Amino acid sequence: MQSPADIIIAEDERIVRLALTDLFTKANYDVRSARDAKMALELYRQKKPDIIILDVMMPKKDGFSLCEEIRRIDHDTPIVFLTQLAGEENELKGLESGADCYIPKTVSNEILLARVKALLRKKTMSSPDKFKFGSWEINKDSKTMTSEKESRAVILSQREANLLEFFSENPGQVFSRDFLFSKFWSDDYDGSDNSLTMAIMRLREKLGADGAKITTVRACGYTYEPEKPM
Repeated sequence: MQSPADIIIAEDERIVRLALTDLFTKANYDVRSARDAKMALELYRQKKPDIIILDVMMPKKDGFSLCEEIRRIDHDTPIVFLTQLAGEENELKGLESGADCYIPKTVSNEILLARVKALLRKKTMSSPDKFKFGSWEINKDSKTMTSEKESRAVILSQREANLLEFFSENPGQVFSRDFLFSKFWSDDYDGSDNSLTMAIMRLREKLGADGAKITTVRACGYTYEPEKPM
């Protein structure tokens, strides 16, 4: 069963923020809301969302500046401006700052939900070679992983990429060492218990804080705990 899409909503007006939270929650989204750009950026850094909805006029930092800041480290996550700030000049500024869509607040709930759904569908169709593991995004084609916390891509072996993808698709399930050997080592396995241990150690090192999410289950094997605190 596919997990709900994660959405960050940045809106300084409390009534509007609550209404949007209610709308997207009822539409089966996991919603995290922020009252200003600073809080939205903190939520983004805690966990990269599937899509972001920004107001333009917010205290401390406007939506345009926040969008530009996010785009410096993230070129893929869809960003939507939902704003009262009308006019072609403002819409152009929003798109040039990196947004995928600029929508007036007068739009109906049905159209807003449809636009967000379309952007998520487009994202899924355009990047089937990528998946998430903790705060990392793994590219299966290039066998690299990137994170907003890191300035460079981390290189993975094919087996490491396969292990991460398997764990990400099966969170919370415990897999025995024998099972993992048979699935990922196959005929290459020489009966040494050390090869799997070393592979997991290398992965944990490359993952940094997220490495703790691959948990050793005593006398059995390993499990992936995505909600485990880093």
